[in-house]
Amino acid sequence: MILIRIALAAALVALTAAGAWAQAGGTRLPDTTLPETIEAPQVRLYYDPTFTGLSVPPPPQFQAGAKAGSIQATFQVNFLAAGAVQNGNTCVAWTAPAQTAFQFAANIWSSLIQSSVPIVVNACFAPLETGVLGSAGPGNLTRDFPNAPIASSFYAMALANSLAGVDLDTSNPDIRANFSSTFNWYFGTDRNTPAGQVDFVSVVLHELGHGLGFLGSMDVAGGQGSYGLGTAPNVFPIVYDRFTVNGAGQALLNTALFPNPSAALATQLQSNSIFFTATNANAANGGTRVPLYAPPAWNDGSSYSHLAESFNGTANALMTFSLSGNEAIHNPGPVALGMFRDMGWLLNNAPPPGNQTLTVAKAGAGAGTVTSSPVGVNCGATCSALFPFNTVVTLTATPNAGNSFTGWTGNAACAGTGTCTVTMNAAQSVTANFAAGNAGATPRLGNISTRMQVLTGNDVLIGGFIIGGTLPKTVVVRARGPSLVPFGIANALSDPVLQLVSGQTVLATNDDWQDAANAATLQGSGFAPSSVLESAIYTTLAPGAYTAIVTGFQNATGVGIIEVFEVDNPASPLANISTRGQVLTGNDVMIGGFIISGSSPQTVVIRARGPSLIPFGIPNALANPVLQLFSGATQLAMNDNWQSDPSAAAVQAAGFAPASTLEAAMRVTLAPGAYTVIVTGAGGGTGVGIVEVFGQ
Repeated sequence: MILIRIALAAALVALTAAGAWAQAGGTRLPDTTLPETIEAPQVRLYYDPTFTGLSVPPPPQFQAGAKAGSIQATFQVNFLAAGAVQNGNTCVAWTAPAQTAFQFAANIWSSLIQSSVPIVVNACFAPLETGVLGSAGPGNLTRDFPNAPIASSFYAMALANSLAGVDLDTSNPDIRANFSSTFNWYFGTDRNTPAGQVDFVSVVLHELGHGLGFLGSMDVAGGQGSYGLGTAPNVFPIVYDRFTVNGAGQALLNTALFPNPSAALATQLQSNSIFFTATNANAANGGTRVPLYAPPAWNDGSSYSHLAESFNGTANALMTFSLSGNEAIHNPGPVALGMFRDMGWLLNNAPPPGNQTLTVAKAGAGAGTVTSSPVGVNCGATCSALFPFNTVVTLTATPNAGNSFTGWTGNAACAGTGTCTVTMNAAQSVTANFAAGNAGATPRLGNISTRMQVLTGNDVLIGGFIIGGTLPKTVVVRARGPSLVPFGIANALSDPVLQLVSGQTVLATNDDWQDAANAATLQGSGFAPSSVLESAIYTTLAPGAYTAIVTGFQNATGVGIIEVFEVDNPASPLANISTRGQVLTGNDVMIGGFIISGSSPQTVVIRARGPSLIPFGIPNALANPVLQLFSGATQLAMNDNWQSDPSAAAVQAAGFAPASTLEAAMRVTLAPGAYTVIVTGAGGGTGVGIVEVFGQ
């Protein structure tokens, strides 16, 4: 066994405490097992006021443990006294409320992990760098100890002790953590963090996660990327590093591709496309790799050892690189826990065989409730529940009086303001976003989307929408592809590119949404895509007609989705909407979605056109479109040739009769809710078609 003591320059991922370290007991190994001492980089948690209002309850394991009075791991916290020095920080005195909040966070971890060896934490409360809430890391790392799952890999000492069943180093704490003494902390444990304060429990929970092993050894300096700890040539990665890949699925430890050190590795680490991929982490992330924080400019002490910013505003937000005021996140989240399991931690109170946990978070300035069918989730009271494997769960969000529900985020299966349906083939999480103020009772078209094949030339995906009224309206326009893969769309568009056009003027272009100048605002709206390769534009538009064009990066093709979401001002509704693209067969037909908002029915005209496109230079137009309207899995109406529809006279009287008798149309009155329109070709025909929805 090789042990490396970490003399953390500023604490690996810092927390703070006052008091002297006390030995935890266990077998003392000979000093010959401690051949070298090494400094390790610090992992920091920053304050970011952008994302606010997220509230995530403690996990069911904690709630059950609190009731039973039992825990599976013991944290011994030494609150370092005023004047003590840790990682270059001079500690100040701890207060009783701060210690209580700290212990509450430690108890959450105690309910989640298994260890027969007490986990010793030295915690320091001290002035830290500007904007840093805390930093922490393992007291030391060790490799090749008894029962080590992966050879030649460094493990956090707390994890190594748990796996070995013995205290491998009784001379040092297992975790060193430092916390800023200059922030306006909220030390309550009820998640009711007031505006202008920072939830201390969330920060401690985050930092303890780093101390337990949520960190890697990758670094960028002087244009060179590198990894590993030790003295050359005996340099070894941290176990976290063993699971990291780039966007192409290539292991970052593959020195044939990325020598250590090299500029090639530095490029990967600053690519916005780094992932943790392993069985449990991927399962918790809907079957896809877990994106890590890898901004274009290396953020020393934060890059790589945090989850990507796409997890902000979700139940997995705790292990992102920053925390906002009046957020309260009291659960590491299914994704982080999956990563811990993959790295070797045994987790407590796992759901019974066949059962999976559904966690719901609430975000935004408004208030409301979320309930599930089958029953189980009921936020307010209970924001997580267990469901048998593969159960289909439908969530319904209901705003409180004077508030509005603005949509679902955090799960690729859910979008818009209708119900959210998830399949419990793994642990799932979703966020319900509520806004203060009434969205209005007037019926109107709300969020809209269309899914189809994105090809090249005239066969790209083209969406059109009209903003009515007289006032500007803020919208989010999205182009998605990669997030469709977990839902059986194997030929999804791998990297969509989005353009927003008014007339002949290009208003905005976006490839990867995190590259947008207002990416933080987009994230805060709750409509950021789940994949970093997907595109989004957050903008305010005057009333008028607009076009959104979706193509594939470098002319790639595949199935994509164009979506438009209203962010504000229901008085300026999304009026008419349309989408043009290739109508093929199977999964590649045209699928449009729209939501009727408000509290009373809305009359709409829905059309599917093809032949009338030929005079406009579209020779491969869909010859005979067929139109179907669904609510959930229920077909409400179908039409082939519009003149045969019962509403034909009403369609014509309203001025929406198609130019060709082979085109389809219907005029229907629908209750508020989500609807789906499917356009196919009669007899399996294919070609370019348009689906349109007009509010009446």
